[in-house]
Amino acid sequence: MKDQSKALKPLLLRPGRLVLLASLAFGITVAIMAVPQSQAPAEPAATETPNWPADDIRWLLPVRPASATVVDSLGSIDRTLSLDQATAIYGESGQSRTYLTNLGYLRGAATAWRAESPRYDVRISLLQFGAIAQAATWASDIQRSLGSGPIESSTALGDIPGGMWFVTTQTPEANFRVAHVVFHQGTIGVHMTFWCYPSVMPAVVTAIAAHQYARLPTA
Repeated sequence: MKDQSKALKPLLLRPGRLVLLASLAFGITVAIMAVPQSQAPAEPAATETPNWPADDIRWLLPVRPASATVVDSLGSIDRTLSLDQATAIYGESGQSRTYLTNLGYLRGAATAWRAESPRYDVRISLLQFGAIAQAATWASDIQRSLGSGPIESSTALGDIPGGMWFVTTQTPEANFRVAHVVFHQGTIGVHMTFWCYPSVMPAVVTAIAAHQYARLPTA
């Protein structure tokens, strides 16, 4: 996704409110580049049981389509999302760190992939908070911030309670469309960013959101 990196801006937090910068793409501040499958961490099949700690939430990430290519993003190569990495999503400021800390951020997980037919890139981040109310606050804040930015549409996800997806305004030179999905289930907040070529793919966006929602615990 090197061709759109200059259009992406991080989400910054300021006292008392969230500020959405133009062309927000969930804080990806560098180009996402494809990496060879041999260099990528192993993606467990749906029937495998990963050898991860009991409090690890990486196993909640959706299974990447077999034909898709792993791409790099803000998450670690092992798909964990530390507080520092989660803070970077919001602009790497002290206020961002304070915001997540005050919401009881515990841990996170992230994955990203590129599909060619149809052509889209997606980045998925899970953020686990200390309580359900804190995750709900996070989701509400992000949705409100996205909704106040340069968007063309915002739509409720009918099968995901409180879930919303947003389509950002397309710049004249862009050959892709950006969509965001935000919701929470229990203590886990979910933010997905899709880059769709050349136009938004509602069926892809909603199907992957439903797949992610189904993998989350109910409490």
